[in-house]
Amino acid sequence: MPTSLHHQHRFILNRAHYEECFDESVTPVSGWKPYIKTLGFALMTFALLASPLPAYLGWFFMGLTLVEFLSVRYQRTWWLWRQLMSRAANTEITLTLTEATLTTESSGQPHELRWDALDRISRTPKGYLLHQGKGRQYLSRSALSDEAAIFLEQRFGLTNIPSAEVAATGH
Repeated sequence: MPTSLHHQHRFILNRAHYEECFDESVTPVSGWKPYIKTLGFALMTFALLASPLPAYLGWFFMGLTLVEFLSVRYQRTWWLWRQLMSRAANTEITLTLTEATLTTESSGQPHELRWDALDRISRTPKGYLLHQGKGRQYLSRSALSDEAAIFLEQRFGLTNIPSAEVAATGH
């Protein structure tokens, strides 16, 4: 393991970054299960339209039904749009990796994640998923040096690092 790890990388939260985050961290669910909330809104719509309550409540739930259906049907597009409309979109992030922590800083607001607070790390084709409780965060491999990637792999026992890769990085 490296004796003193300090890796820093800057990147922009742009569309390409968000697309990679979604593609690497979201497992698509098929079938009817993702539409349960949509069905609930649809049933509420019909119940409200058939009731003596004002019709605008039923039409409001009709709109909710449509929005929910579209958010499930076009999940990736919907998620990307929400991220790109957020205040964080197109801002610069400074990622700092040390032996004890992963720190991200955006607009002067630091967020620190201690390695020992993580339950586990899993590898994806383009990066790593950091699991903490029920939450997950994605860390792109493109934001890491070879030394930082080897540190993560060894720290969390993801794989035996091939000796050729270790030799190429000088560790």
